Formats: sequence, structure tokens, C-alpha cells
Amino acid sequence: MVYLYNLRKHEIINLKDILMKKILDYIFQSRTSLDLVAKEEKNIEQLNHTILSTLANNNRILICGNGGSSAQASHFAGELIATFEKKNRKGFSIIDLNSSIPALTAWSNDFEYESFLKRQVINYGQENDLLIILSTSGGNEKKKHSINLIHAAKACKKKKIKVISLLGNGGGDLKKYSDICVIIRTQSTPHIQDAHMIILHYICKKIDLFF
Repeated sequence: MVYLYNLRKHEIINLKDILMKKILDYIFQSRTSLDLVAKEEKNIEQLNHTILSTLANNNRILICGNGGSSAQASHFAGELIATFEKKNRKGFSIIDLNSSIPALTAWSNDFEYESFLKRQVINYGQENDLLIILSTSGGNEKKKHSINLIHAAKACKKKKIKVISLLGNGGGDLKKYSDICVIIRTQSTPHIQDAHMIILHYICKKIDLFF
């Protein structure tokens, strides 16, 4: 057992108790993120319908994000390319736009990082395809926060590709460029990502039932 000595209060603190309290606090806050997901039920079902329709019509899904959201985008793509819970379900055409590191580094080195996802949309996207964007901030054009995601969304409009977004905070500028968006209204990045992953797994569940 590990103890710490608090010089200010002149007391011994059990480190295990501190860690357990922090874990329990995080679990409690995660329950709050579930409540935030429930508040977006209508938008989630619209988003769900759009994804199912895209797949049923044999159109392609593109997906992207930054940082942890990029990892979640890749995770979702893997579930659709392979399988989720239904092991005899067919695979689908979905492209994680962040996945090619050689292309990403080449474009960033020769041109600029912020336009790479736009380039990917131009390369792969066709009319009636769908772009899914994950962003905890929602982006800000003036401050150039997540500007690569905003450029990708704008490129979709020119190619008649629908854009749906899973966002956080107040939705940022990406909500302006999204046909449908789900906004998890908290400033806690981990809890936004928790909520986004719950939604993505829920969509996978619906895909298993539909196909």
C-alpha cells in the first residue's frame, strides 16, 4: 500500500483511495455523457437512416477526424470493412481518409497539411456518397482549428456528397457545413469521445440488424 504525506495539512493520505475516487468520479461523469447522447436521439436516428440508406444504395462512405477522433474514425471503418457482432454480414465500401500515412506526409511536405482531407474527398468521393466527420471541437475557421475537416466538408458540397458530423462543445463551424450533426454539448474532450464511440457502436448494431 502506498501513502503520501500532505505537508500542508500534516496528514498521511492513502494513494489507493485517491486513485479510486478519481476513477469513480470519471465513471460518474461518463454517465453524464450517456445522458447527453440521449438528448440527441432524434438527430442520431436521422444520422442512422442516412448511413443505412447510403449503404443500401451501394454508395461509399468516407470518414475522418483529428487525433483521437481519427482513431475512432479508423475503428468505425474497420467495423464496416470487417464485421461487428454479426459475423456473416457483408462488408461495405468505406474509406478512412486519414489512413494513408505516405500520402498524408507527401502532401503535407509538398503542399500543406490542412488541404489533405480535401484532396482525399476529391480523389475518392462521388455524388451521393457520404462523409462522416468526427470532431470534439467542431472547428473554427477564423482560428483555423480543425480547418482540414472544414475544407473536406466544403469540398463535399461541390461534389454533392452529404456530410454528417459527430461534434462536441457547441458544434463549431462544422455544423454549418453538415447536413446532419449530433452535438455532445460538453467541453470535456474525453466524454465527447466516449459519447461518439457509443453512437458509432449503436450505428454498427443497426447495420447488423438491417443487413
